[in-house]
Amino acid sequence: MSLLSELQQLQTDNCQLQSQLIARQRDLRRRDLFIDWQARHDRLARVIISRQRVLVADQGVRQSAELQQLTDVYEKQSQQIDSWRRGCFLPPVSTNKVSSTTTQRCVDES
Repeated sequence: MSLLSELQQLQTDNCQLQSQLIARQRDLRRRDLFIDWQARHDRLARVIISRQRVLVADQGVRQSAELQQLTDVYEKQSQQIDSWRRGCFLPPVSTNKVSSTTTQRCVDES
């Protein structure tokens, strides 16, 4: 009887672990879908902005200071996002060769 009780407990624990695994997989899938959506949105925004720049340049329109400031902010954020995507978001740590190498590579690529 005790073996049956222990078996029942193990099966219950197994079901709970499987339930947690399924919930975790669902959360990861949701996160992945959100990241994909953000990437598509980012590409679309980049295309629109680059085409607007071409139009402004072709027409010889002088950008206002406010528009130039927004453009500069966009460029800075784009560079930060690109660095983050390459894994360059780690702070330099002299005792961690991997982090220092990654940071140095990111500085060299900029």
